Amino acid sequence: MATVSVIIPTYNRLPALSRALSSLLSQAVPVSEYEIIVVDDGSSDGTGEFMSDFIAKYGNIRYFHQPHKGPAAARNFGVNHSSESRATIQSPTARSSARFFCGPCPGQSLV
Repeated sequence: MATVSVIIPTYNRLPALSRALSSLLSQAVPVSEYEIIVVDDGSSDGTGEFMSDFIAKYGNIRYFHQPHKGPAAARNFGVNHSSESRATIQSPTARSSARFFCGPCPGQSLV
């Protein structure tokens, strides 16, 4: 069961989004302990098609598409659709270290 949501608002940032997702999916904690919510803010660069592959492969990723409303609206949409009480917002250009969630304690639970 997931314990934290990572929200990634994106708009025409497909190459950066791919790198951000790869780094998040390489965490030292199991993917069952976190969910990734990608909010596509009206991209026209193939983000939706790209995301369908990730959704099919990983059970902890949710994807939403909305008409372009700006980054604040995309962030708020992600928070409102989070299934967890804790959430963090990550830029699609950010890469996470393998210990993004657990800090210096490998194998530590998020709870």
